Amino acid sequence: MTRTRRTDKDFAIFSLFVLLLILASGVFAQPAPSTLESRVEKRVQVWKSELNLTAAQEQQVRTILLERERQWDADHQKLINAPRSDRPALRDSQQVHMQSYRDELHAVLTPAQQTKALSMREMRRGFGRRYYRQPNCPAPGLGMNPPAR
Repeated sequence: MTRTRRTDKDFAIFSLFVLLLILASGVFAQPAPSTLESRVEKRVQVWKSELNLTAAQEQQVRTILLERERQWDADHQKLINAPRSDRPALRDSQQVHMQSYRDELHAVLTPAQQTKALSMREMRRGFGRRYYRQPNCPAPGLGMNPPAR
């Protein structure tokens, strides 16, 4: 009789262990890689909400972003496969493409939207992150000081 109780207890512990193992495997699963279209759509939605884009602007921005992402992917593959000696020239061409892309986007936006887009860019580039880490600076969008670290 003791042997049966021990076997049942061992089986219960083993079952619990297997269940926890199965549940934990989902925690470490890698997210699905994003597609070009999903990346563009995510950015369009951010721009739409932050800049209050019209439907026509939204479509133009989507077209420009898709073109830019395709160009960036092609440039990135060239950069990866290029010999080290060619990489500075390829980086310079990427900078030229990036500037033309920004000019195209700004041509679609109104002056107020352009100002907001530039401030969003500065925040993304790190200026805002450093600024808001300083003591007594208001937290973005909250109108209050961030908690002390």
